[in-house]
Amino acid sequence: MASLSIKNYEDLREQYSRRLEVRGYAPGTIRLYRIYVNQFMGFLKRERMKNLRKVDIKVLDGYQDYLFGRERKLKRASQRNNLHGLNSFFKWMRREKLIKDNPVQEMEFPKKPNPLPRGILTEKEVFRILGSVGHETKFDIRNKALLELLYATGMRSGEIVNLRISDLKLDYSMVHITNAKNRRDRVIPMGKTAVRALRKYLKTARAQFLDKGKLPWLFTNNKGRKMWGGRVATMIVKKYAKQARIGPNVTAYTLRHSMGTHLVRREAPLRYIQELLGHKYIVSTQIYTRLVPEDLRRFHRKYHPRA
Repeated sequence: MASLSIKNYEDLREQYSRRLEVRGYAPGTIRLYRIYVNQFMGFLKRERMKNLRKVDIKVLDGYQDYLFGRERKLKRASQRNNLHGLNSFFKWMRREKLIKDNPVQEMEFPKKPNPLPRGILTEKEVFRILGSVGHETKFDIRNKALLELLYATGMRSGEIVNLRISDLKLDYSMVHITNAKNRRDRVIPMGKTAVRALRKYLKTARAQFLDKGKLPWLFTNNKGRKMWGGRVATMIVKKYAKQARIGPNVTAYTLRHSMGTHLVRREAPLRYIQELLGHKYIVSTQIYTRLVPEDLRRFHRKYHPRA
């Protein structure tokens, strides 16, 4: 085979990205995979490699060492995600007959971590956050609806900013989540409190955000445009967590993990929680069954003879 120069890798990246779109990958996943390709190409340039067909297991082991040894060492989960993205790119090149073999398949990936979710909030703490939101301004009304929906459904921050008005079925207290992680669209219920907050937002506040014309998105930013990325949702969560004096490290994912934990504590079936959270495998849901330190302390005091 002739040389496959990395000079024109942007063209390859764009072709690869289009293929991911056709296959129905979520926009956030495509964006991450593009970043992983860019990072790997930057590494090859630093190593003065010019031909993608020369990439072998030795080069890839060097890249893995590079990921591990960066100034701010990448966590194992981030390393795994990076290498999985790279594997997807090389698999695509092999299918397109741009390369003969996929050397990434020979790699030993870092073991998948299975940590206990951090910073799980108590139900009272979540209620304090939700109760700290005002009722007067359009910002408070929008943010109240967003926070109530996050906790009611446990959806991911990237999912909530991509919701369209047409995804809501308020008369049935249901919401349709599309373009989800793992390409697992789902229809899930929400409680009366979230429905009330959403009705108020749609009736009194949403139109005030729109600059010109109509937008399909449920939540818009302060300039009347689509919220860009899940970070915006996390910024809103952080604002009211600080207001409620809960702490600085509360994120949209904290609400998601807390909701999953609260359901387990109330003895909800794992299969139900799996569907709500959109987990592909139930093993991802089982993490919520692991006792957090607060639970261990309570059981220790109750059952240990010397507690």
